[in-house]
Amino acid sequence: MKIFTAKIVFLFVIIISFIFAKEIILTTDNGDNVILHENGTWEILPQVIQDNNYDFRNINWGMTFTEVKESEPFKWKKGDIDANTQFLCTNTHLMGDKAMLVYYFNLNRVYRARYILKESHSNKTEYWNFYKHLIGEINNKYGESAPNYTGEPIWLDDVYKDDPVNWGEAIATGKMVATANWELPKSTICAIIQGDNNEIELWLEFEAVNFKKIEAKKTEAF
Repeated sequence: MKIFTAKIVFLFVIIISFIFAKEIILTTDNGDNVILHENGTWEILPQVIQDNNYDFRNINWGMTFTEVKESEPFKWKKGDIDANTQFLCTNTHLMGDKAMLVYYFNLNRVYRARYILKESHSNKTEYWNFYKHLIGEINNKYGESAPNYTGEPIWLDDVYKDDPVNWGEAIATGKMVATANWELPKSTICAIIQGDNNEIELWLEFEAVNFKKIEAKKTEAF
Protein backbone atom coordinates (compact mmCIF):
# COMPACT_ATOMS: atom_id res chain seq x y z
CA MET A 1 0.00 0.00 0.00
CA LYS A 2 2.84 2.40 0.86
CA ILE A 3 4.56 1.70 -2.47
CA PHE A 4 1.31 2.27 -4.36
CA THR A 5 0.69 5.54 -2.52
CA ALA A 6 4.24 6.72 -3.24
CA LYS A 7 3.76 6.09 -6.96
CA ILE A 8 0.54 8.11 -6.93
CA VAL A 9 2.28 10.99 -5.16
CA PHE A 10 5.18 10.87 -7.65
CA LEU A 11 2.76 10.90 -10.60
CA PHE A 12 0.85 13.80 -9.03
CA VAL A 13 4.08 15.80 -8.67
CA ILE A 14 4.94 15.19 -12.33
CA ILE A 15 1.46 16.30 -13.47
CA ILE A 16 1.52 19.45 -11.33
CA SER A 17 5.04 20.26 -12.54
CA PHE A 18 3.98 19.82 -16.14
CA ILE A 19 0.98 22.13 -15.68
CA PHE A 20 2.94 24.99 -14.13
CA ALA A 21 6.24 24.67 -16.00
CA LYS A 22 6.77 25.18 -19.70
CA GLU A 23 9.29 22.34 -19.84
CA ILE A 24 10.43 19.77 -17.30
CA ILE A 25 13.32 17.32 -17.43
CA LEU A 26 13.08 13.79 -16.01
CA THR A 27 15.55 10.91 -15.80
CA THR A 28 14.40 7.45 -16.89
CA ASP A 29 15.35 4.15 -15.22
CA ASN A 30 18.10 3.56 -17.82
CA GLY A 31 19.68 6.97 -17.19
CA ASP A 32 18.32 8.87 -20.21
CA ASN A 33 17.30 12.49 -19.62
CA VAL A 34 13.89 13.23 -21.15
CA ILE A 35 12.39 16.69 -21.64
CA LEU A 36 8.60 17.13 -21.61
CA HIS A 37 7.52 20.10 -23.72
CA GLU A 38 4.62 22.45 -23.09
CA ASN A 39 2.74 21.07 -26.11
CA GLY A 40 2.74 17.53 -24.68
CA THR A 41 5.57 16.16 -26.84
CA TRP A 42 8.81 14.80 -25.45
CA GLU A 43 12.34 13.99 -26.56
CA ILE A 44 15.43 12.32 -25.17
CA LEU A 45 18.11 14.87 -24.46
CA PRO A 46 21.33 14.09 -26.34
CA GLN A 47 24.46 13.43 -24.33
CA VAL A 48 27.33 15.75 -25.14
CA ILE A 49 29.71 12.85 -24.60
CA GLN A 50 28.78 9.30 -25.48
CA ASP A 51 30.42 5.95 -26.01
CA ASN A 52 29.55 4.47 -29.40
CA ASN A 53 31.02 3.90 -32.83
CA TYR A 54 30.19 7.37 -34.15
CA ASP A 55 32.47 10.38 -34.47
CA PHE A 56 29.86 12.74 -33.01
CA ARG A 57 26.37 12.00 -31.67
CA ASN A 58 24.89 9.59 -34.27
CA ILE A 59 26.98 10.58 -37.28
CA ASN A 60 30.41 9.98 -38.78
CA TRP A 61 32.44 12.66 -40.51
CA GLY A 62 31.98 12.55 -44.27
CA MET A 63 28.31 11.56 -44.19
CA THR A 64 25.97 13.18 -46.73
CA PHE A 65 22.93 15.38 -46.04
CA THR A 66 20.65 12.37 -46.45
CA GLU A 67 22.69 10.14 -44.16
CA VAL A 68 22.80 12.77 -41.41
CA LYS A 69 19.04 13.34 -41.62
CA GLU A 70 18.42 9.60 -41.39
CA SER A 71 20.70 9.31 -38.36
CA GLU A 72 19.35 12.44 -36.63
CA PRO A 73 15.51 12.55 -36.78
CA PHE A 74 15.01 16.29 -36.22
CA LYS A 75 13.18 18.98 -38.18
CA TRP A 76 16.09 20.47 -40.09
CA LYS A 77 16.55 23.84 -41.75
CA LYS A 78 19.04 23.93 -44.62
CA GLY A 79 21.10 26.90 -45.73
CA ASP A 80 24.16 27.96 -47.73
CA ILE A 81 27.34 29.63 -46.48
CA ASP A 82 29.05 29.73 -49.87
CA ALA A 83 29.13 27.80 -53.14
CA ASN A 84 30.79 24.78 -51.51
CA THR A 85 29.60 24.94 -47.89
CA GLN A 86 26.09 24.35 -46.58
CA PHE A 87 24.56 23.72 -43.17
CA LEU A 88 21.70 21.95 -41.44
CA CYS A 89 20.41 23.39 -38.17
CA THR A 90 17.76 22.47 -35.63
CA ASN A 91 16.69 23.28 -32.08
CA THR A 92 17.80 20.90 -29.35
CA HIS A 93 19.31 20.98 -25.85
CA LEU A 94 22.84 20.99 -24.48
CA MET A 95 23.10 19.56 -20.97
CA GLY A 96 19.47 20.53 -20.37
CA ASP A 97 19.70 24.10 -21.72
CA LYS A 98 18.14 25.23 -25.00
CA ALA A 99 20.58 25.20 -27.88
CA MET A 100 20.87 25.14 -31.66
CA LEU A 101 22.68 22.24 -33.31
CA VAL A 102 24.37 23.04 -36.62
CA TYR A 103 26.03 20.59 -39.01
CA TYR A 104 28.38 22.03 -41.64
CA PHE A 105 28.88 20.33 -45.00
CA ASN A 106 31.49 20.77 -47.69
CA LEU A 107 30.29 19.46 -51.06
CA ASN A 108 27.66 17.34 -49.31
CA ARG A 109 30.06 15.86 -46.71
CA VAL A 110 29.70 16.77 -43.05
CA TYR A 111 32.93 17.95 -41.42
CA ARG A 112 31.89 20.12 -38.44
CA ALA A 113 29.16 20.26 -35.79
CA ARG A 114 28.41 23.08 -33.38
CA TYR A 115 26.11 23.55 -30.40
CA ILE A 116 25.12 27.21 -29.90
CA LEU A 117 23.56 27.95 -26.53
CA LYS A 118 20.14 29.65 -26.79
CA GLU A 119 19.07 29.53 -23.14
CA SER A 120 18.30 32.90 -21.54
CA HIS A 121 19.61 33.73 -18.07
CA SER A 122 18.73 36.94 -16.23
CA ASN A 123 21.88 36.47 -14.15
CA LYS A 124 24.67 36.56 -16.72
CA THR A 125 27.08 34.71 -14.44
CA GLU A 126 24.91 31.61 -14.98
CA TYR A 127 26.39 31.42 -18.48
CA TRP A 128 29.87 31.20 -16.93
CA ASN A 129 28.69 28.54 -14.46
CA PHE A 130 27.24 26.52 -17.34
CA TYR A 131 30.50 26.89 -19.29
CA LYS A 132 32.61 25.62 -16.38
CA HIS A 133 30.26 22.66 -15.94
CA LEU A 134 30.59 21.88 -19.64
CA ILE A 135 34.39 22.02 -19.45
CA GLY A 136 34.32 19.68 -16.47
CA GLU A 137 32.18 17.14 -18.29
CA ILE A 138 34.52 17.06 -21.29
CA ASN A 139 37.62 16.90 -19.10
CA ASN A 140 36.15 13.94 -17.22
CA LYS A 141 35.73 12.04 -20.49
CA TYR A 142 38.79 13.01 -22.53
CA GLY A 143 41.28 14.32 -20.00
CA GLU A 144 42.65 17.79 -19.56
CA SER A 145 42.35 20.25 -22.42
CA ALA A 146 45.31 21.55 -24.41
CA PRO A 147 47.85 23.75 -22.56
CA ASN A 148 46.97 27.46 -22.72
CA TYR A 149 43.44 26.54 -23.83
CA THR A 150 41.95 25.24 -20.59
CA GLY A 151 38.76 27.28 -20.31
CA GLU A 152 40.21 29.65 -17.75
CA PRO A 153 39.40 33.37 -18.00
CA ILE A 154 41.36 35.51 -20.44
CA TRP A 155 41.14 39.12 -19.29
CA LEU A 156 41.00 41.90 -21.84
CA ASP A 157 40.10 44.38 -19.10
CA ASP A 158 40.55 43.27 -15.49
CA VAL A 159 37.97 45.60 -13.90
CA TYR A 160 35.90 42.56 -12.78
CA LYS A 161 38.82 40.16 -12.27
CA ASP A 162 38.54 40.12 -8.46
CA ASP A 163 34.73 40.03 -8.52
CA PRO A 164 33.63 36.52 -9.66
CA VAL A 165 29.97 37.32 -8.96
CA ASN A 166 30.10 39.71 -11.92
CA TRP A 167 32.13 37.60 -14.34
CA GLY A 168 29.02 37.21 -16.48
CA GLU A 169 28.92 40.98 -16.84
CA ALA A 170 32.62 40.91 -17.73
CA ILE A 171 31.92 38.46 -20.55
CA ALA A 172 28.86 40.35 -21.81
CA THR A 173 30.84 43.59 -22.07
CA GLY A 174 33.84 42.04 -23.84
CA LYS A 175 36.19 42.26 -20.87
CA MET A 176 36.67 38.51 -20.46
CA VAL A 177 36.67 35.49 -22.77
CA ALA A 178 37.54 31.82 -22.37
CA THR A 179 38.36 28.98 -24.73
CA ALA A 180 39.21 25.31 -24.26
CA ASN A 181 40.49 22.84 -26.86
CA TRP A 182 40.87 19.06 -26.97
CA GLU A 183 42.62 16.96 -29.61
CA LEU A 184 41.13 13.52 -30.31
CA PRO A 185 42.13 10.93 -32.92
CA LYS A 186 39.26 11.84 -35.27
CA SER A 187 38.01 15.17 -33.94
CA THR A 188 39.04 18.44 -32.37
CA ILE A 189 36.77 19.97 -29.73
CA CYS A 190 36.55 23.67 -28.96
CA ALA A 191 34.40 25.35 -26.28
CA ILE A 192 34.19 29.15 -26.32
CA ILE A 193 32.40 31.79 -24.27
CA GLN A 194 32.62 35.43 -25.30
CA GLY A 195 30.45 38.51 -25.56
CA ASP A 196 29.92 42.12 -26.56
CA ASN A 197 27.17 44.75 -26.41
CA ASN A 198 25.70 43.07 -23.32
CA GLU A 199 25.20 39.76 -25.17
CA ILE A 200 26.95 36.44 -24.45
CA GLU A 201 27.85 33.74 -27.00
CA LEU A 202 28.61 30.21 -25.86
CA TRP A 203 29.26 27.38 -28.26
CA LEU A 204 30.77 23.92 -28.39
CA GLU A 205 32.28 22.74 -31.66
CA PHE A 206 33.44 19.36 -32.96
CA GLU A 207 35.42 19.22 -36.21
CA ALA A 208 36.90 16.39 -38.27
CA VAL A 209 40.71 16.16 -38.05
CA ASN A 210 41.55 14.68 -41.45
CA PHE A 211 38.91 16.19 -43.67
CA LYS A 212 40.12 17.76 -46.91
CA LYS A 213 37.77 20.67 -47.34
CA ILE A 214 37.44 22.38 -50.73
CA GLU A 215 37.35 26.07 -49.87
CA ALA A 216 35.41 28.86 -51.48
CA LYS A 217 35.03 32.48 -50.48
CA LYS A 218 32.68 32.35 -47.51
CA THR A 219 31.20 34.20 -44.58
CA GLU A 220 30.20 32.43 -41.37
CA ALA A 221 26.44 32.05 -40.90
CA PHE A 222 26.70 30.95 -37.28
